[in-house]
Amino acid sequence: MNKPRGKMTAAEVEPLLQTVERKLERVGIETQPEVATRILTLVQDPNSQLRDYAAVIKTDHAICGRLLKLANSAFFAQREPVTSIERACVLLGTTRLRTLALGFFMARAAGGKGDRDLSRQVWTQSVFRACLAQSFATKIAPEAKVEAFVIGLMLDAGIPLLHKIAGDSVLEAHKPGLTPLEAYKTELTILPYSHVDVVAALLTKWRFPKTLCMPIQWHHVSPGEAKRADLVLRLHRIAHYAGSISVDPQTSRPITLSRPPTPTRSAEVGPGDAVNARNAMAEEAAAAKRLGLDRSNIDKLVSDAVREYQAVCDVFGEVADRLDGPEAIAAMVHQRLSEVMDEQMTRHIPAIVASSDKKQFEVVGSRIEIVHESGHGAIAYLLDSKGVRMSSCRFDPIAESAHSVCFSLGVDLEDDHRSDPMVISLDEHIKSLAA
Repeated sequence: MNKPRGKMTAAEVEPLLQTVERKLERVGIETQPEVATRILTLVQDPNSQLRDYAAVIKTDHAICGRLLKLANSAFFAQREPVTSIERACVLLGTTRLRTLALGFFMARAAGGKGDRDLSRQVWTQSVFRACLAQSFATKIAPEAKVEAFVIGLMLDAGIPLLHKIAGDSVLEAHKPGLTPLEAYKTELTILPYSHVDVVAALLTKWRFPKTLCMPIQWHHVSPGEAKRADLVLRLHRIAHYAGSISVDPQTSRPITLSRPPTPTRSAEVGPGDAVNARNAMAEEAAAAKRLGLDRSNIDKLVSDAVREYQAVCDVFGEVADRLDGPEAIAAMVHQRLSEVMDEQMTRHIPAIVASSDKKQFEVVGSRIEIVHESGHGAIAYLLDSKGVRMSSCRFDPIAESAHSVCFSLGVDLEDDHRSDPMVISLDEHIKSLAA
């Protein structure tokens, strides 16, 4: 039996993506979806025009039909039928056209492999995540709304493919009721590679730019403060929050942590609930702050995402089903965002003195480098045998330990490793950064 992903050393992780890529080739994943690649090229060209997109889209009858259907929907309320793709492109607008066209081809290319029910469940909630990510991007990364949409859509693209190449053990990791982070940690425990490894190999195979690849690969890693202007880091924050939303297909409600819900607005709360209510409100405020937004912004952005979802989900009918209760999703997204705070980031992170310190540790056969950043916490890198950085984990020193940082990098420490001098040294270094 293959060693679980979370227990692999750096030397074992190094060839992992190549192994996964070979497995993807065996299940028939095409090298580059041709039309999607052409659209991606147009997205990156600031001089591209609507007619350029129309010319590319015309080569695929399926997306033409779906875009025309959307243009003729009640959402746009046209007096006369829209019968040409050029007119549909004008009506939809550049941003919506680019996101839908590129997203459609990405979803179709990666959505038809693996268990059909699992695949449709993944893509059903991925369409909402894409709308949510794009909505957040209007405030956090307005120059990259298209990229945010594709990132939201592709976060879990590796799950049905993982099932195809790893078998039914994947269903155990993604059994009903688990949050995305819980499912990911289960993958690391029982599988030789995770859905993040699969989607990373897929995006490498498709030659996606770093701007898209890195936020997708990091989406289970806690993002840093909202002060940083770097586009990849802003998209990372968006990916982390959009990726925390997992929708139960039976109830059309987000899956939340396995604990009783905390009342926040109900008038019928007893004296003992007052502290819990205040704590929940504080968590929501913390979530908004970490996104660089205030609560009223998040309310509006979630509502906008729901409206966009209602308008566009039929475009993805080939790979996904429509959720029945998007209004209920909007009402509960805040609870899940609050729980993300509760999982990793509820504590205040003090300002850190400017530093470019780097320190390496040899931990159970793996080389880990810790980089101390000014005002932004720290980053842990997993290095290969030549010192090349293979994966990373951005973390808050005040809230993390050697065990949690190693786990995020895919290095799972056993109980008997806690007394290892290098593990102790790593733990003490993390504590010193939080001081």
